[in-house]
Amino acid sequence: MRITPVNMYFIGVVVNLLYITILLCNPTSSANLQLPEGRYSENLWKQTDVLTYVYPARNFLHNGTIGYGSLPDYHRTTGYPLFLAGSIKLFGVYSLPVIFFLQALIFAGIYPALARIAAILFKDGQYSLMVPPFLFLLMFGTYIAMVPVVLTDLFFTAVFTFGLWCGLEAVLRKDWKYLLLHILLIGYAAQVRPLLSLYPLINLLLLMAVAKEHLTFRTTKIQLFLAVATVSLLVLCNAPSIRNYLNHGIVEPTDIVANNMFYYLAKDALTRNGEQSTYQLMKHRVDSVTVVPERVNLKEKLAITVFKKYPLTTLTQIFYNAASNLFEPHWLLTAGFFGLHYSDIKNGQHMPLRRSNLVLAIFGINVLLNIVVWIIFSFSLVYWLQSDRRLIIMPIIILIFYFLIPTFMAGQGGRMRLPAEGLIVLCSFYYLRRNLIAKNAGWCKNKEGQLFT
Repeated sequence: MRITPVNMYFIGVVVNLLYITILLCNPTSSANLQLPEGRYSENLWKQTDVLTYVYPARNFLHNGTIGYGSLPDYHRTTGYPLFLAGSIKLFGVYSLPVIFFLQALIFAGIYPALARIAAILFKDGQYSLMVPPFLFLLMFGTYIAMVPVVLTDLFFTAVFTFGLWCGLEAVLRKDWKYLLLHILLIGYAAQVRPLLSLYPLINLLLLMAVAKEHLTFRTTKIQLFLAVATVSLLVLCNAPSIRNYLNHGIVEPTDIVANNMFYYLAKDALTRNGEQSTYQLMKHRVDSVTVVPERVNLKEKLAITVFKKYPLTTLTQIFYNAASNLFEPHWLLTAGFFGLHYSDIKNGQHMPLRRSNLVLAIFGINVLLNIVVWIIFSFSLVYWLQSDRRLIIMPIIILIFYFLIPTFMAGQGGRMRLPAEGLIVLCSFYYLRRNLIAKNAGWCKNKEGQLFT
């Protein structure tokens, strides 16, 4: 069977649905798919972010506000709770399996979207470039492991990837329909996760580069496209900040950055230096502040004092977090559904996990292969900087690091690299293919007695 974008989508749907079916048929994994409340309150999602999306969604249905009571939530943006609220409203007690089913259909669309992105960026009209990345992404569960999870990481990745594809398509085809979809999808992605405040500037560079590559930049229509997209996205991508300013007086899309600085990075730095009591005193001070802007500012201020006091420890922790986020396998989450891990985990905060030698072996192999991908990607960066196509690739590289670097404040595992991972894999496999073609061409020339340079 020839692998086309359409075939990629249907293969992805089948794999996603098969994955959900297998998990639901096992008692342990089925219990770990449920929301962590009632009889399932001690499952895998105990004290995670899951309910921080569910409760605002339910509140929206009962009180008309995405938040708690009449108070709008400043911690979570509105996009995913609205998706959950719509599912709950339409399907009631059956909403959770329906959410999994809808996510299975939505997330499979990432593969054809990446195929079109690759075709436009790398001028690969036959989609041959996408076949190895497609198989790689399937094998490593990149867009599979989190299908039956009520979190925003993969949902955001899907919506953003669709929006990115539509933007490139709009410039290539000079089509207003694709431009409108581009604005709507990226705008909605900005309401799902608060990552895109500065993205409109990167988007402008990328669309300009594609327009120049396809010799359409100087046309009035394309220049109007760029202006409309940039202005629209500057508003939409900063809508969470506007919402928080109107409701709480903070010009930030969320308090997640402050939380990551204080509750994770500063806490870990103090713990490494044996100052757990100092952190508890700081936390008590933060908890005593009820005014939102003051509370957010205090968390940032206290975190910075810790960073200044222990700069080397802070840097060490950042590297540790980066390793966790960049190399941890996605299938590790799947092992957790079955109550397994590569080591025994009994910390009281989450469901206990028991050690499995099989999980340890899979974990080790996956980490090793992820390291190889990152090495290849590093070589590809050098290649792009030296190539005549660096103008079109540089915005992609900027976008990849724009997504990755902020995540290093907290080690949350493989889900933190999801928005950038498809682009990383595309760049890496394209680099490998270019080198393979160059070597084959050199071998052929040498066979004919010609000098290959």
